[in-house]
Amino acid sequence: MNLGDRTMTVTNAKRLRLVRALPSRAGVAGFVAGMLAAFGSVQAAPLPAARCAYALGADADAFYVVGGRDRSRYVASVYAYDPQADSWTEMAPMPTARGFASASVLDGRIYVVGGYDGNRELTTCEVFDPARNAWAECAPLTVGRGSVATATLADHIYAVGGGGWTSYLGFNEGYNPQTDTWSPVETPLVGEWRSPGLVVLDTRIYAIGGWSGRYLSLNQVYEALPFRLFIPGSQQN
Repeated sequence: MNLGDRTMTVTNAKRLRLVRALPSRAGVAGFVAGMLAAFGSVQAAPLPAARCAYALGADADAFYVVGGRDRSRYVASVYAYDPQADSWTEMAPMPTARGFASASVLDGRIYVVGGYDGNRELTTCEVFDPARNAWAECAPLTVGRGSVATATLADHIYAVGGGGWTSYLGFNEGYNPQTDTWSPVETPLVGEWRSPGLVVLDTRIYAIGGWSGRYLSLNQVYEALPFRLFIPGSQQN
């Protein structure tokens, strides 16, 4: 028996032991609850209202579920979750009801960018001050962006992706809060780039996956100063 065979035998044995350890159908709920407890998972207070396609932002004290869609329409609601109290508070609503926007925090304020209102992709930029529970307008994006992703780096906010519903993606954008202006940033994709994942590591932004007529495996890396396309990653599937 070669190493591959031995590995297969051990793997199958482990699978068999796992199956035999499972409880009966009647005890599945208790088994799952016990496993979650063992791994430290707990049930926190649920959202006051069901939402999808919302923007999510966080400061030092809470996180905020902003806008999105309920069972029938796009909404402007804002709910703040306090993890210490395990409780939700309804905050002042956004001026613009929308879903598929993105939220990023800069200087203690939450910028909610882009989105979709059921008719068109939006250029809207609105900023929420949690300390004052108040909204203000910021300069709009150059083009409408639904299913956009944003990230904060080096005192700027970067909007990546969007397009494909009612807008055409020709570039990404960077926001300077000092001048309240957006500037073009190059993009590896044109036309549409919906729902990329965006994360900041050190001084770079990684834009991963998404949709552009098909599912993407792309992993694009941007450097902050100057913000430009830095390293081409893997391409589309």
